Amino acid sequence: MERMEFWKSLKEELFGIVREIAAPLAEEYAEHLEEVSEAMEGVLWFPVRVRDLAPGEAELVFAGNDAFFVVKDREGTERALRNRCPTCGGLLTHIPYARALRCLRCRTEYRILDDEGTLAPLWARFRRDDEGARIGVKVDEP
Repeated sequence: MERMEFWKSLKEELFGIVREIAAPLAEEYAEHLEEVSEAMEGVLWFPVRVRDLAPGEAELVFAGNDAFFVVKDREGTERALRNRCPTCGGLLTHIPYARALRCLRCRTEYRILDDEGTLAPLWARFRRDDEGARIGVKVDEP
C-alpha cells in the first residue's frame, strides 16, 4: 500500500466514524430546534385517539376547543384538517361512501383519496409517533 492510498483510506474511515457519531446528535438537535420553534409560534399539541385509517377514510376528533377530521389519502399519508369550511365557516360533513368531506351550506367538496376538490381545507399540524397521535393548534387561532 502506498502512502497516498493509506492517507486516503484513513481519511475516509475517520470521516465515516465522525458521521456515525454525529448523525444521532444532529438529529436530536434538529428535533429540539423544531420543538423550540413551535413553542415560539405558540403551538400547543393535544393528544387525540385515532384508529388506524384505511385510505380514503376520515375520523372526527376533538383537540382543544375545536373539531378536526383526520384523513388518510391514497399514498397513506395522514393529515388533520379543521372541521370548518374556509368559505362560509360552516361545519363539514363526512360522506363515507363518496370518501369525501362536504360543506352542505356552500356545496363545496374535498375528495380524500384524490386530495382535491372545490373545498380548500384548513390544514392543521398532525403528528403520529410512539407516543400516539397529536394535533398541533396555534394558541391565537380562533
